[in-house]
Amino acid sequence: MKLFVRQIGNSEYLRFGIMCENQTWWTGKEWSPDEAKALRYACLPVVKQDWKQLQEKMDGTSEEVVELEGQIVVSVNRKLTTEQLTALAWYLSGASQFFLDYSHPRPEGLEGACISTQIVWETLKEKEKKPQ
Repeated sequence: MKLFVRQIGNSEYLRFGIMCENQTWWTGKEWSPDEAKALRYACLPVVKQDWKQLQEKMDGTSEEVVELEGQIVVSVNRKLTTEQLTALAWYLSGASQFFLDYSHPRPEGLEGACISTQIVWETLKEKEKKPQ
């Protein structure tokens, strides 16, 4: 998961916040899709220090981050060669978008979790047919 330092508010009272790639904001305790709840930093070196600590926790090697895998099904109305399958994966990686609707309430216990999604198109392969 990638974190970014973003300017919040107007230029008269410059403040900064930490935002995750999924458009959620660090509140100082948890993550929220509501920018108004974002922890506002007045000092850029302080926000960068917190950003670095949070990024280290979320780099995928931390025990605090759990990665889950699911399945995405892509249907094509013709048989594909290996080259076409590779080309399709490249096409999908550039042409597709995947969003979470944060207006839906999160499951109990995950209200403040940073949830990030990614589709790894390089793993695209033909599904094995079940014997009939």
